[in-house]
Amino acid sequence: MGRTFVIGDVHGCLDELRALITEFKITEDDHVISVGDLIHKGPDSVGVIDYFLTLQDFCKVTVVTGNHEDKQIRWARNEAKAKATGKLNPMKHVEEYAGIWERLTPDAISLLENSRLYAEAEGFLILHGGLAPEAHLEDIPIKDIALLTPSVREKAKWILFTRFVNPKGYPVSLGQETKDDVYWAETYDGWAGHILFGHQPFMDIRAKTFPHATGLDLGCVYGNLLCGVEIKSGAIVQRYYVRAQKQYAEPYFEE
Repeated sequence: MGRTFVIGDVHGCLDELRALITEFKITEDDHVISVGDLIHKGPDSVGVIDYFLTLQDFCKVTVVTGNHEDKQIRWARNEAKAKATGKLNPMKHVEEYAGIWERLTPDAISLLENSRLYAEAEGFLILHGGLAPEAHLEDIPIKDIALLTPSVREKAKWILFTRFVNPKGYPVSLGQETKDDVYWAETYDGWAGHILFGHQPFMDIRAKTFPHATGLDLGCVYGNLLCGVEIKSGAIVQRYYVRAQKQYAEPYFEE
């Protein structure tokens, strides 16, 4: 029987990803799922995407869309519009995006564009950010999100970036939290099942556990750990951790 592994945010940390996959001892019957944010911040975003493409030759692979995959794709679309119209690309903090995009093969771009908004495996719901009470779960690749109506599209994309939610169940922008807002996983009641997620870098030595959710981003790109778990029949049966070789980026939460 094949095994199912879920990996936290990689953020371009190729050496650590290789080490983690080695720990899994992958077979052709296994399934590797990324919670998203394979790219940006770290040393080799293109290498990470290429590695996942190669991994597809050895086992089943699913990539869940992270907010950084979404940003890279939106940047590319805005860049194409900017070149056609002569206007500037309006997106900010995207200095590394052009260098990444021009080095991606068509297969690599397809991997990003066909990443899923969420995945389900072994009794778990796997998404990138969080599940706000008013969010909309839509099982589509990120390239097709424009086909949704604007109101549905907005709430479908919440799962890419949700951290804190306000008392009305709406996500709160990073840095805009108040004393009345709570981290989504602290009050999530499990209505959609146990969730494995990334996005929030918990600088800890083990996966962050909540009553109905488990956080797998342990801040590898910030010098901490890359985390992976093996799941089976609604349970986490094994946890894997690889120490970052160095700190590659400054933590935004310490700025």
